[in-house]
Amino acid sequence: MNRIRYKIVLVDDSLTSLHLGKTLLQNHYKVYTVQSPVTFLANLEKDIPDLILLDVQMPEMSGFDVIKILKSDPRYREIPVMFLTSKNDAESEREGFRLGAVDYVLKPFSGPLLRKRISNQLLLSRVQSAILDYASNLDSVVDEVTETNMRLKIMLDSLPICCQLFNSSFEKIDCNEEAIRLFGFKDKKDYLERYPMLYPEFQDDGQRSTELIRKYLEQTVEEGRVSFNWTYRMLDGTTMPTEASLVRLNLGDDFVIAGYTRDLREEKRMAARIEAIMSNLPGMVFQHIYDPPEYTYTFVSEGSKELLGYTPQELTGNSAVKFLDLVLPEYFHSIEKLSTAMYSDGLPYESTFRIKTKEGTEKWIWERSHVVERNPDGTPRLIEGYYTDVTERQLLEAAEMANHAKSVFLATMSHEMRTPMNVLVGLTDLMLEEDSTPGADWKENLSKINTAGNTLLGLINDILDISKIEAGKFELTPVNYELPSLLNDIVALNVIRIEDKPITFQLDITGDLHYRLHGDDLRVKQIINNVLSNAFKYTQEGKVILGLTTERSKDDVLVSVYVRDTGIGIHKNDINKLFNEYGQLDARTNRTIEGTGLGLAITKQLVEMMDGEISVESEYGKGSVFRVRIRQGFVDDATIGPDIADALCNFNYAQSSVKNGKKKIERPDLSHIRVLVVDDMQTNLDVVIGIFDKYKMQIDCALSGSEAYERMQRGEIPGEPLYDAIFMDHMMPGMDGIETAHAIRSLNTEYAKKIPIIALTANAVQGMEELFRSNNFQDFISKPVSLRHMDSVIRKWFCPEKTT
Repeated sequence: MNRIRYKIVLVDDSLTSLHLGKTLLQNHYKVYTVQSPVTFLANLEKDIPDLILLDVQMPEMSGFDVIKILKSDPRYREIPVMFLTSKNDAESEREGFRLGAVDYVLKPFSGPLLRKRISNQLLLSRVQSAILDYASNLDSVVDEVTETNMRLKIMLDSLPICCQLFNSSFEKIDCNEEAIRLFGFKDKKDYLERYPMLYPEFQDDGQRSTELIRKYLEQTVEEGRVSFNWTYRMLDGTTMPTEASLVRLNLGDDFVIAGYTRDLREEKRMAARIEAIMSNLPGMVFQHIYDPPEYTYTFVSEGSKELLGYTPQELTGNSAVKFLDLVLPEYFHSIEKLSTAMYSDGLPYESTFRIKTKEGTEKWIWERSHVVERNPDGTPRLIEGYYTDVTERQLLEAAEMANHAKSVFLATMSHEMRTPMNVLVGLTDLMLEEDSTPGADWKENLSKINTAGNTLLGLINDILDISKIEAGKFELTPVNYELPSLLNDIVALNVIRIEDKPITFQLDITGDLHYRLHGDDLRVKQIINNVLSNAFKYTQEGKVILGLTTERSKDDVLVSVYVRDTGIGIHKNDINKLFNEYGQLDARTNRTIEGTGLGLAITKQLVEMMDGEISVESEYGKGSVFRVRIRQGFVDDATIGPDIADALCNFNYAQSSVKNGKKKIERPDLSHIRVLVVDDMQTNLDVVIGIFDKYKMQIDCALSGSEAYERMQRGEIPGEPLYDAIFMDHMMPGMDGIETAHAIRSLNTEYAKKIPIIALTANAVQGMEELFRSNNFQDFISKPVSLRHMDSVIRKWFCPEKTT
């Protein structure tokens, strides 16, 4: 007989709860998880489940709001809803049952108990459905009810947890086999006659047992469900601590109350054993609440006395900050930011810090801790960890390793920066001393200077990127972008890297790629270009292949990229070091290959910021395969057609016919355009003038903000504006760019209010573009100014019909 695979939907805003629920149930049911209640309701009509597990507290709408919507719609009214929640209060449970929930399960929950409750409810649902289906045939209904009663009895007796039934007069009328076994009675009759012997006269809180159990039963009648701790007196005179729950079950006009009891003796014995073991460990074991900046201890082992000079009794219930007299006061200031980031990923937190003990002795302490409990919203609640004394020798070794890594990195960086600087300075000196008319050599030298400048800029950008990432100030800037355009840009850049090497560069596109995505396209390019750059750098001959696929999920698009090369490969022992900052692998063997080692470290950080992962497979001497998976938003369901995909894949990028990957650009004649360029450095003015000359534009220059303001005060040439646009530096002595722009806008003319002002600045950190746009600037160009970027801005403002 085929087993029915019931379909269950779990709705919870916590990814942790979704994962746990699916793990516990997926072997028994078809389980679907949804993090957003809005998404769940929007898609419910397409696929109606047999049962819904619903969280109560969710940011978009509460579980109570969701069940109201379900019960108001005839299509979904009969779907059983069970609440899985950490909200443990009588009012909440009463409200859940009032709104129509069939059960109210508290987190954290037992897997077997949850599955049993679900199977009970699904069985009950089947019974109810069968009753409705066969209501016209009384004999069939009776037979089905009889069979159902037998099943319920079998199910009750097979429950792995003690179950007892009370009637509406609060008398015990039934129990299952587990109850008889747990309490040591001979049979059910013996149990029902002698169960009052199980109640001690008083409970642990001093209340009389008979009065307290009646109170809980009355509360269950009113509220539908009650959970509490209860102590039984066993037949042999010993006590048994338990966790108990009472649930009201309606039977027509009457009801019964089911009582469930879980034995806590072994759990408490295990907790006591663990506490004893931890108390005897060297060092100090602790638990503390995650309540920055206090970090209140809830448990401390006996090792605290030797390590810190404080007894467990002195520390428990108090703030860690209060007792740890830190020599490094910034430790707890920075730990919040660091540990929150690590704990959110479920990773253990490690750190070393220095303290003063109760006796005033200085010690270095190594800490390792991790989250053992989380709040309903997924944030850390309870931390468990370990402190141990770090010896002076270990500290010296760590310092030596850090100094060595820093020295190697600085030496590498010095070499990498001096190489392009040598080209810039040397070729510039040669060209300045050249007496003859500039010829072919000048053009070649300028090309080398341009390449060296871009190399130097790339090094600086890498240093800035890794600094911002480590400082936690790096942010992604998502926009809508087109995937074919991004691929074209990547290919155009990387054909240059082939140079004169016997290398073939191929694209491998499989399946239908999504056409438009939403994400930080510049950083996506950076990720792929960094991996490709690494492949070209370490491949002297053979092949480099870039592969890409996209896969749509419910909420986003998974972009999968691989880069395969036939290069020198990576030693197996070095793979774990590959994405570390500050160093190349196998530096002696690869000493002729340029690079600082920052590229892949930055790439890994960027990939993880996009909820992705990067991995590598390599065989030394034969080549490597890097795989990147990142998540991007989707704009629509349009995909790249076969014509575009074929055009991308069929082009052979080997020994490129375009010299240095550059093509001659046709630029428009803009001799009718007059611009004002403002910068306090003449060399910067010369660069911009050289670019504008290619468009035959009329150019005026100003070496300060005040000079620019004076020019604008002269007003307009009769019949036409004085300038068509202003390109202005930001950081200038006297009036800076923002102050100058504000002064120009304050001139009482329509011309001064509307003229485009475009920022030219080396201050290109995160948020600067938004600052300029909110302070009278219409556009933004970062220094060093590239022809490509300037060309885009010029076409945008002076010949917009050609920008498409």
